[in-house]
Amino acid sequence: MAVARRPVIVVLAVALLAGAANAQGGPRLIDGDAALAAAASSGDGTAASPYRLTNLFLKPGSDGTPCLTVHGTTAYAVIDNSACDGTLAPPSAGVAATGVVLDNVANLKLSQFTVRMLVGAHGSAGNATGAVALVLRDVSNVALDRAFIDTLSAGDCSPPAGPEGPPGGAGGSVYGMLVLGKSDQVLIGNSRFFQLHAGAPCANGYGGRGGDGGSAYAVAIGNGASVGSLQVVNTTVEAVHARDGADGAAAKFGDASSHGGHGGSACGLCVAVDTPSLPKLASTGSVQLASVSVHASAFSALYGGAGGAGGVASPASGKGGRGGDAHGVALTADDSSVQAVVASAAIYGCTFNGVYAGNSGAGGAIDAGGDAGGKAADGADASAVEIACDMYATASQGHAVVYNTNVTSIYGGAGGVGGDGGSDAGQGEAGDGGDGGDAKPIKIESCKAVTVQTSHVTQVYAGHGSVGGASAGSPGDGGSGGDVRAISVSNADIVAVPDSVALDHLFAGSGGKGGEHRGSEAGGADGGDGGDAIGVYLLDDCKADASACEIGFTTAKALYAGSAGDGGAPDGDDGDAGSEHNVYTFNN
Repeated sequence: MAVARRPVIVVLAVALLAGAANAQGGPRLIDGDAALAAAASSGDGTAASPYRLTNLFLKPGSDGTPCLTVHGTTAYAVIDNSACDGTLAPPSAGVAATGVVLDNVANLKLSQFTVRMLVGAHGSAGNATGAVALVLRDVSNVALDRAFIDTLSAGDCSPPAGPEGPPGGAGGSVYGMLVLGKSDQVLIGNSRFFQLHAGAPCANGYGGRGGDGGSAYAVAIGNGASVGSLQVVNTTVEAVHARDGADGAAAKFGDASSHGGHGGSACGLCVAVDTPSLPKLASTGSVQLASVSVHASAFSALYGGAGGAGGVASPASGKGGRGGDAHGVALTADDSSVQAVVASAAIYGCTFNGVYAGNSGAGGAIDAGGDAGGKAADGADASAVEIACDMYATASQGHAVVYNTNVTSIYGGAGGVGGDGGSDAGQGEAGDGGDGGDAKPIKIESCKAVTVQTSHVTQVYAGHGSVGGASAGSPGDGGSGGDVRAISVSNADIVAVPDSVALDHLFAGSGGKGGEHRGSEAGGADGGDGGDAIGVYLLDDCKADASACEIGFTTAKALYAGSAGDGGAPDGDDGDAGSEHNVYTFNN
């Protein structure tokens, strides 16, 4: 759903052109209620007459000091018609660029507030640093209203001098808003997050592993956070770009090769576990979400980064890096070391248009001798809505609702091409082609009750499997095509998917061709299987009471299973074609 943009742009112009009404320059610290009162132009700090601070035009410090830090306040206050502009204030090396930090704050609203042009520092022979527009830590009753988060860029990695050295550094990650600590009653309304760009990684000299691409998040809930209530209303997220992983560098003869870096992830609203590029903000522990509501909001143009290719070396080439996942809303931790628990999640009246997972990197290839080619990585997954109430609970809990939501153009990433093996007769193992990534527009796991209704999912594409590497010894199998599951629900006690749901144009990925045998004897590799195209997928649901699964949906239009990959010459077996199912139920 579109958000009115003209007032925000006007406010930015006012903030940039206003005189020194309250503050010009920056950075600025407000520590405690007394400082808040002193900075206000009006109000008495009550709910009826909040302190009001207006026309602040601030810049971050080169040492990483935020434009604005508010700490330890409880009085009611509104900061409006203000801006944080990092255009001419790049941070020093090793320092993250930060716009606004609200730390141990209650009863504060940022209204018509712009954060723009923050750029993280480039890394020097190591990881780059990130950029974050807003940090909320241990806050209560805090609102972001008619805000504009515009053009944030994390730092790129700078390669070290010399031909050899450690693995390439990672690109910095970028965050529109990062919620940390114990926070409650957080509202994001009538706002826009636009043009968030993660930083590029770097490769290294001989034998260096490629660095991982930076990730990009519009709104992220960090490690260890406990959030009572988070609401996102009438807000747009657009143009969120993770970065590709760097290629692995070629190794000297006799050295072990290096692998390609992984692509960064892209997400609109997510649990984010990778915060190393924000060294002062990193934390650990499980994530607790009591209530998350996303209403009348739009998410578009989210791009995961591609994986880097494996390096070429003897005796074995490097593996390709995995592409980055892409999600509109993902209330689950994609890292098995972090537990995310969601008590209640509701997505209603939203649109998701254009979520693209990254393609994965190819394995390093070898053209001569008896060396082994690198294995390709599997393609990354894409979703519009992904919710896991509690992946590790012994009994299901939590509730998830998706209502009146439209989803279109969801793409899983393609698998990488398997690296070719050697050409000496009977020698050299080639890498298998990578499997295509799955596309699961609405995916809900381990919740007690799940409802998906009055929603439309269309134009969904899983990634294709890729060709296996060729070899004179053992060629690689083709990768399998990714599956499409328009609505996927697993491990729920109660499930409702009525006939008000419309699903159409679902395209599973094709299998990749098997690698060819370079010798004169038989031995071509098998082709990959095609992926399945499924409208509603139910796994281990309603075990205690089968009647608790009310599936009124019956027919998806235009389902296309993935075609089988051909066997490699001269005699590899073809893979199996995928299958098509309107509703698929499986119980272990």
